[in-house]
Formats: sequence, structure tokens, C-alpha cells
Amino acid sequence: NHTMSVVYSIGRRLYVGLLDEANSCSLMASRGASFSLQSRLRPLPPGQVPEPSEVLEAVKQEFDQEGKYESIVFAGIGEPTLRLSALLECSKMLKRVEDSNIKSVKLRLNTNGLGNVVHARNIVPDLREAGIQAVSVALNTMDADQ
Repeated sequence: NHTMSVVYSIGRRLYVGLLDEANSCSLMASRGASFSLQSRLRPLPPGQVPEPSEVLEAVKQEFDQEGKYESIVFAGIGEPTLRLSALLECSKMLKRVEDSNIKSVKLRLNTNGLGNVVHARNIVPDLREAGIQAVSVALNTMDADQ
């Protein structure tokens, strides 16, 4: 059961972590060892990633327990576009779910912007078709002067 590791909230936003791996500097690494988010964000069990059905179940549980959110954000410790097929499947499942509170919520993606490079093609049409409505590109660096 990945529920506590897969989803966490900050304010009225529900975040979904699909993996803990990144292909560039992560937010946590860029902020240093003392950085922490005021949330329930926890690493996934080593070597494990949630299946789309597990993500859907975790989101449903969170909505049942906590009520309405303004957005669901694919983010977390790792880079979501490294699991592009799971990201797209999760998005589609969330847009098809019967719960109108979930179905009507805005789906967002926080990314390092390297998805097109990693997949050697333009992934934006796939994201749009899957229901992603907004993308934020994080420009994290290990250089303290930046």
C-alpha cells in the first residue's frame, strides 16, 4: 500500500509522486540537506513505484478523507515524465472517474522540462490529450549563487 507515499497535500493541492528518481537536480537536492516540505511527502519503498490503479485509489482515499482540492499535481521527489506512460494513464483515469469532485479538478504537472529530450519526441500533445491542463517547469540548480 503506497497511499501515504504516493499522495500528499500542500494547502488545497493534492500532489502525486510517481517515482523517486530524477534525471536532473531535484527540488530537495537543490535546497540542501536541511530543506523540508511541510507535508506528508515520503520516499517510496526502495525499488517500488505505484501502478496507475494504486494512484487512483490513493487519490480517491484522500478525497474521501480530506474533501475537495483545487488541483491534482503530478510532482513528488522524482521526475514524473520519466514514467510517461504511467503519468498519461493516471491522468486519463482521473478524468474518467465517477466522483465529480475528482473529475472536475484541474490536473497539473511539475517537471524539469526534459520530457521531450528523454522521449526523443514532443510529449506535449500526449499530455494535453490525457487531460493535463497546466505545466510548471522547475529550474532547480545546485549552484547556490543562482
